[in-house]
Amino acid sequence: MELETMPRKVWEHPDPKSTAMWAFMQEANRRYGLNLANFPDLYEWSCSRRSDFYAQLWETQNWIHEGSYQEVVDESIPVSQLPRWFAGIRLNWAENLLWTRPPGGAPGELSTLRKEDDAVAVTEVREGNTEVRQVTWGELRRRAARLAGALAARGVRRGDRVVMVGAHAVETFVVFLATAWLGGVFSSSSTDMGVGGLLQRTVQINPKFVFFDDGALYNGKVIDLRDKIAGVVEGMKQCDAFESVIVVQRFDTPYDTSAIPRTERLEPFLAASPSSPPAIARIGFQDPMIVYYSSGTTGTPKAIVHGVGPLLVSMAKEAVLHRDVMPDDVSLQYTTTGWIMYLASVGRLALGGRTVVYDGSPFMPDRAVLLRVAEEQGVTALGVSPRWLGELMKHGIMPQRVADLSSLRSVGSTGMVLKEQVFEWFYDGAFPSSVRLANFSGGTDIAGCFAIENPLMPIYAGGCQGGSLGTPIAIYPVSASSDDSNNSNNTVISPVADGTAGDLVATAAFPNVPLLLWNDTAPAPGEKYHSAYFARFPDVWAQGDFAAVHPVTRHIYILGRSDGVLNPGGIRFGSADIYAVLERWFAAEVAESLCVGQRRPTDGDERVVLFLLMREGARLGSEGLEEKIRERIGSDLTKRHVPQYIFEVPDIPTTVNGKKVELPVKQIISGQTIKASGTLINPQSLDYFYQFQKIEDVVKKQEGQGSIVNPPSQLHLVKLPPIHAISPREISHHPSHAPKPRATNSPPPSQAHATSSHATQRSASSHARNRPVVRFRLPSALQQPPAAVLPLDFLAPEHPAPGHQRAQADADERAGRRRAEQPRGQGQRRTFGPERRDELARGGDARGDQRAHGDAARDDVGGEDGARERLVLGVGRVGEEPRHCV
Repeated sequence: MELETMPRKVWEHPDPKSTAMWAFMQEANRRYGLNLANFPDLYEWSCSRRSDFYAQLWETQNWIHEGSYQEVVDESIPVSQLPRWFAGIRLNWAENLLWTRPPGGAPGELSTLRKEDDAVAVTEVREGNTEVRQVTWGELRRRAARLAGALAARGVRRGDRVVMVGAHAVETFVVFLATAWLGGVFSSSSTDMGVGGLLQRTVQINPKFVFFDDGALYNGKVIDLRDKIAGVVEGMKQCDAFESVIVVQRFDTPYDTSAIPRTERLEPFLAASPSSPPAIARIGFQDPMIVYYSSGTTGTPKAIVHGVGPLLVSMAKEAVLHRDVMPDDVSLQYTTTGWIMYLASVGRLALGGRTVVYDGSPFMPDRAVLLRVAEEQGVTALGVSPRWLGELMKHGIMPQRVADLSSLRSVGSTGMVLKEQVFEWFYDGAFPSSVRLANFSGGTDIAGCFAIENPLMPIYAGGCQGGSLGTPIAIYPVSASSDDSNNSNNTVISPVADGTAGDLVATAAFPNVPLLLWNDTAPAPGEKYHSAYFARFPDVWAQGDFAAVHPVTRHIYILGRSDGVLNPGGIRFGSADIYAVLERWFAAEVAESLCVGQRRPTDGDERVVLFLLMREGARLGSEGLEEKIRERIGSDLTKRHVPQYIFEVPDIPTTVNGKKVELPVKQIISGQTIKASGTLINPQSLDYFYQFQKIEDVVKKQEGQGSIVNPPSQLHLVKLPPIHAISPREISHHPSHAPKPRATNSPPPSQAHATSSHATQRSASSHARNRPVVRFRLPSALQQPPAAVLPLDFLAPEHPAPGHQRAQADADERAGRRRAEQPRGQGQRRTFGPERRDELARGGDARGDQRAHGDAARDDVGGEDGARERLVLGVGRVGEEPRHCV
């Protein structure tokens, strides 16, 4: 376990005294007569004197606002009572993103400093790096003002809700800005979510308007969204505030939505905008501004409401102090619009600079596409996921050989634990050694971080670097939670010692807690709010993470979810320990895993059960693999960590944001019957686990039948988990998501028409063949995967073909020429040499032959929680047309 060893130091800032955090610390010393010398000193002061810390932070951030405050916060009020912050301050999110307050200017004064009309604010890159669109600050302001005027003309006022279901694109951002301009409340979802999941969220907040892209692009496929639009319109009938869906044309050729009731097109909607923009509505520091949702894996997603002031202050604190973001930085955060990282993607613009928004698969046409985007756009800060990095590592891709990363200063990773071996690969030649790799952890709940990087301490392999300034955290013993009958609200709880795992908590108030949960009881915190965050411990915020602090490095390790803590024989540990062993030693055989505890009403103790999704060609029962897994877990951890049972399963339940979910499976195998959440991309996968309520019978049945028990009797498509922010093309299994007949007979746009009306640039790589993505659930008669299921390792196989080596040499040579000849960040196209293009077109000799007999489609998994690809061919009877896997 990482906490028991001294990890390798992998990075240290070359000049900490040049950073904004160092300057802030020196100003605190001067202002308050302190002697803060390092990050632990600064963190301790920021948490013990929060009023002083946030007052200084507010003054240095220079936000456009009006009004004044008498008190930052009453520090005597516990976080569970939601004390007010900066009462008397009024400000606006859109105003602070679109303009700046000049240094020394009046609080409400606007300027375009660092946001000049002709400077580029947003670079939109379409899948495969095939099209690039530049939007200037001037255009962004004009478009936001025009849409705000149209919304105001239709009656949108402060507090009204506006929803966007759309791509990570400029149009979504404009809807966000226009809503915030009027003091409205914005919420967004990604187009890959099913109708049920969209309605679970949208209906809760009763919006006035829902903006909806009419099409989507993923894995080279244009997807018609009219069925989803019609389903949402039907489901919104119960919402009394709802007026209509505003359909946004995504590509050159629009889909005809005239047959769908209560829809209107964006163009005529905008035509009603007056010539003069409406006044910007400055709202209270803690007035609602945005709604994001919990994963909802065990029920209806919580609608989490955040305020404008806390988000601005927290976001800038993390960006400027912790990440040392500069006004001219170029950031690329890979995300969907349905995840809280979307806020990080566009929120950086409050500080100036430029953001790159990427829409589509990060593995189309190959795994290096984001690296090429980073090179061509001069990206300085890249946001990805551990799984994306792990995919590059697994396939032997060395990013700095594939692309010129000389502009890159940092890579941020979140969504799951970043393993120690990924850190080591990163700094053993994969990326430039000067680049900071940071794993951070927080949540939608706080729209920010509990554990985050900082420039004043070294980074060691594994874990998160430290706490977030002004956010007091601790690790509490699990046994001290309020569900323990020996505990009471008068109990004084002491944190555990460093190196001991427990519950991650926030012990005092900080600004960016939710204002409220929508539809909760009043006043805040209501019953749902209190149950979610304050019921576990008296007067502290329980994040629900099982964590520990390294006794030497002080890095924070997130070991799993608290509700998923494993507790066999009273020994508590997190599932992350098990996952780390599997990923380090068995990645070639195990595609995904899920480790949960089982304790049925009749069980005297909890047992650990491990479920494995195997890679093609691998079986748990072959070559002693199960015994090897047990031995390795026992040797790397302890004998008490070894699961009592290990089963091979056909699928792992996964949310649309790519997170595998433990709690529903734990509840099911412990005897409960649950309702599958609309946030699961494969809700039917839960049905398989009910048989394990009688686990003894399953074990008996398994003997002599191999590792998979009771497999489905029919061929079934199962989507592999996506990663952090990747918008997978929806492969729907639930009846509520079944496709409906087209609303009209108009043909869908062809892929050739999937272009923007703005100036575009095309890459030769866009002609690469589509790649696969789904997996088979095998009928019980099949003991081995069919020959038609092949690994797709086409970019950087473990033993590269000569053609690949030549192509990489070509790419390296071209990168050198570009570094010498091209200005940074102008979106020049990158092309492949003829050998590389041929290889991409073929997919390899065997794969090229196979493709002649079936229809292959690639839907990758990237971002938050997965990055695997498979070639799956259409299967049918001899003489029949192959079944499409799309």
